[in-house]
Amino acid sequence: MRGIDWFWKRMVPLRGYAMCLWLGACVLGLSLPNANAASPDTQPASDPVVQMLENALTTAIGPSRYAVHVHTEVDHLNDEKPADATKELIDQNLFVDGVRLDIAQTTFKQSGTGPVEPFLIIRSIWDGSRYSFREQDLKSRTKQIMVAASSRREDIDGSLTSYDSGTFLMGQLQYDEKPMIGILKDSGTCKFEGQEDIRGHQCSIVEAKTPEGQYRLSLDPQTGYSICKASVTKSTGDRLKSQPLPITVGKMKIIDVQVNLQILHTERIANYYVPMEGEMEVWIHTDDGKTMHERHTVKRTRFEVDPDFASHKAFIMDNIPEGIPVFLQDRAKDDHLSYIWKNGQVVKDDDGFTSDKIDAIVNQEKNATQK
Repeated sequence: MRGIDWFWKRMVPLRGYAMCLWLGACVLGLSLPNANAASPDTQPASDPVVQMLENALTTAIGPSRYAVHVHTEVDHLNDEKPADATKELIDQNLFVDGVRLDIAQTTFKQSGTGPVEPFLIIRSIWDGSRYSFREQDLKSRTKQIMVAASSRREDIDGSLTSYDSGTFLMGQLQYDEKPMIGILKDSGTCKFEGQEDIRGHQCSIVEAKTPEGQYRLSLDPQTGYSICKASVTKSTGDRLKSQPLPITVGKMKIIDVQVNLQILHTERIANYYVPMEGEMEVWIHTDDGKTMHERHTVKRTRFEVDPDFASHKAFIMDNIPEGIPVFLQDRAKDDHLSYIWKNGQVVKDDDGFTSDKIDAIVNQEKNATQK
């Protein structure tokens, strides 16, 4: 049984031309741990838990310009029929330059013990004022390319909080609208629950019941109180994105969600603590007694701060055939024009069949028939 991410990702622009209703936090909320964050010794005696969370939030302020390669493996497990399990393998290059974003990825799929096959190529770019999107279906006979565009920044934000980007490494779950640290701090109910040893580090445990669910985080003082382990439970009344459970997605009704994750490796790069590797396991239960079980493994490589974007050919949409039709997502309701890709941008198709032209042709045929 496919997970909730499968349904959400198919609602992203051009996957059936459906608009994504579940758009997440912006890249500012997904920045990198800062090695210059407050030290473990700077906690006020009045409320050490709040100070701990504030330190963690300060740590999360990262570079405004970076490039990273992300490899994600998602096992869609079938606990009742293991042979029916499927796997997605996603290779993604992410470029961030202030407000500009560029996400280039290729998705592979595997069924059971069968071969790993290329499935989808996606490129999403936000240049500061315009969003462009290219998707090529590698499984179709024609290797069809679809293109979309809009002037809305939020049309790319959903990609940042999907599992394609390994967002949980940065403390953000695809099921929430903001990072976990922010959720605990805003709850006002966070409590210190002791310490535990995680790979030789004495990590502080904090826990809170929030409107989003029950959260238990282990924070590492040696990396600015960044998250090294987390457990999240969402049940009836808790928010999944912006809606309280239970909610209906596609043909299923979700009643609760359990998430366990851990960060396996963190590096210090250019004065930032960078989570480089992690694992997450998800169980999603539906009202018909079924369980969707997923295992996410993420590894980040080639992390660069202040990269040479030109050498990476970032922020340049490629491999779009000249003259291909473009689906304009934010067109006005009374806009009946057609659009194409020309000279690296979206333009009106002066020779295209607009609805007005089609109506004129139909009326002309009707008049000719009546005569």
